[in-house]
Amino acid sequence: MQRKNNNKDIQANLENSRLNYQETEASSEVINDKTTKGQTLKIYQAINLQKAMMPVYLVGLMYYYGNFSDQMIVYSIMHGSYGLLWIIKHFTFPDKSFEDPISIFGAIMIWVLVLGPYLVPGWIIASGYSQEITDKKWIYSNLVVYIFSVSVMLCSDAQKSHILTIYRQFNLSTKEKPLLINNGFFKYTRNPNYLGEMSLYFTFAALSNHWISYSIIFMTWAIVLMPGMAKKDESLMRKPGWDQYSQQSWRLIPKINGSLRDSIIFYSISITSIIFFFKA
Repeated sequence: MQRKNNNKDIQANLENSRLNYQETEASSEVINDKTTKGQTLKIYQAINLQKAMMPVYLVGLMYYYGNFSDQMIVYSIMHGSYGLLWIIKHFTFPDKSFEDPISIFGAIMIWVLVLGPYLVPGWIIASGYSQEITDKKWIYSNLVVYIFSVSVMLCSDAQKSHILTIYRQFNLSTKEKPLLINNGFFKYTRNPNYLGEMSLYFTFAALSNHWISYSIIFMTWAIVLMPGMAKKDESLMRKPGWDQYSQQSWRLIPKINGSLRDSIIFYSISITSIIFFFKA
């Protein structure tokens, strides 16, 4: 009798365990389903929407306000072409981090805090909210800096993307020997892509030359780009070769030839030449 009772107890326990397991599985499915429904977008979709609409938005501003000044046309060429180049970049060497899922609320917050404010400098110029800039030196100097900056950003992103692709295909990077990209565009600056992006957005603010535009750019640097660079440095510090790499490079601006002396000479001459150019 005691053995039968023990068998019944064992069977009852097994049945309870099976029911608890089924309930747990059902709960997990519900949670996963809710999570999936909340993450209906990917980060790149929110970003690409703004980039794709930028040329149309700027042309619309020009016609709405009847503003076809050199300042507005050059700004539209710069910011509009950047949007198109970003879309091409996404389809040729996409940033994997932008493929993470995001909720509708998250996408709205990205627009409110970052993407939306980038629409303001174009409106400031088109609407005449700020005084029109007629100095051709200022206008076309910003165009030259933009061309250089967007080239640095795209080329460094391309280098990083293709190196990572090769390393993944041939399993060259392991936990014991993690990849440290310290050549090409990354030889003397650890963030050439950020340098290019920060520089090109600065030209957008400089071309509108209004405190609101500068505030938008500096705010984005502070809440997005600066923390991103700091986080990247934390990751690089754990990789072999960091000590030598940190000596030959700076976090943002290039350390010319890996030398402090050469950098001081180069940047001193560059700043002096720029000042002389605009005062001449």
